[in-house]
Amino acid sequence: MGNLFDYVVWRGDLDFEKVPFGKIDALLLAQISYCLLDGFVSESFDEKITLNELAQRMKKAGDLEDRKKIGYLINKNTTDLLFKAGDSVRFGSVQICGYKNVYNEKIAEQFAALTFFADKRMIISYRGTDDSIVGWKEDFNIAWLEKIPSVIEAENYLGNAAKECKNKIIVIGHSKGGHLAVAASSSAEKNVQKRIETIYNFDGPGFEKQFYESAGFLNIKEKLVSVYPELSIVGMIFYHPSDFEIVKSDGVAVMEHDALTWQVCAKEFELAEDFNSKSKFFYKAFNEWAESLSKSQIEQFVKAIFSVIEASEAKSNSELMENSIVANAKMIAKYASFEKETKKEVRKVLGMLADAIHNNSPFVKLLRSFGENKD
Repeated sequence: MGNLFDYVVWRGDLDFEKVPFGKIDALLLAQISYCLLDGFVSESFDEKITLNELAQRMKKAGDLEDRKKIGYLINKNTTDLLFKAGDSVRFGSVQICGYKNVYNEKIAEQFAALTFFADKRMIISYRGTDDSIVGWKEDFNIAWLEKIPSVIEAENYLGNAAKECKNKIIVIGHSKGGHLAVAASSSAEKNVQKRIETIYNFDGPGFEKQFYESAGFLNIKEKLVSVYPELSIVGMIFYHPSDFEIVKSDGVAVMEHDALTWQVCAKEFELAEDFNSKSKFFYKAFNEWAESLSKSQIEQFVKAIFSVIEASEAKSNSELMENSIVANAKMIAKYASFEKETKKEVRKVLGMLADAIHNNSPFVKLLRSFGENKD
């Protein structure tokens, strides 16, 4: 079996007339969407650049090494995937435009989207969570906000893109991007929903049960393709759709979330029979916990834990890792200022999350340390 790099080798000489756009193509473009494209791709839908042109310009960029530093939790080879795809027949002529990148600490919003044109279709891609603490905070806010800012942004983006271009539409996203793809498609106007051919949700956080009974979701339900790795944590947050595929991964623990670890054949994913026991445990434990609390209780918990993280003054997971000693001291001081009952509740929830997520990222180390803290 192989990964997305191997897929480009196997299928890179076949254009979309010979082999139509499919789910592995969608995953590849969703992964490329993590690349830092500011200054290379226009926000306008009228100014397009091919993937080959983008790759050539980026290779010559003076800040290329900085652009490759996408983040601690995003595969460092993502920019190289863009280069390899850009040099291929299959992806080199894919056009890109409509790049929007929003970062707002005040309202905890991390959003990015871009539009590809391939196989006579408009492919709207939403970026997943990046390396920023703001991005993680927005993910946690899904648990209590009716709509996180990125969902509103995604809905507007889809509506604007549909007005600008009259092609058939495919909507894609990995991680939070998958959540945005489903949310935006479900709330789109009916004439836009009719133009949507497929929605690809790659290990995106789910929704509360009633979402799947809404008229908007039912309108697009048959167009949704959801794919999760065997050990899925992000995709097990809230409830996932009833129909889905499970892909094999050579990632370790929570890093199975990394799409570059997913196993592909020439045409399809290498599928597994079921989620593993850790995914099932987290799915059950998280949703039972979420349903046992009111929205206001969850809001208080999220605000409490992120007040600790923000006390570190780090803006990203990478900064937490690079300055861990100073950051931990500041976070411990903030945690110590909590009232006893707040500490107890924070410990309980973080201990559960840390046990479910077997990973050594700075963020998860923080969860584990406070989950074990008895003070």
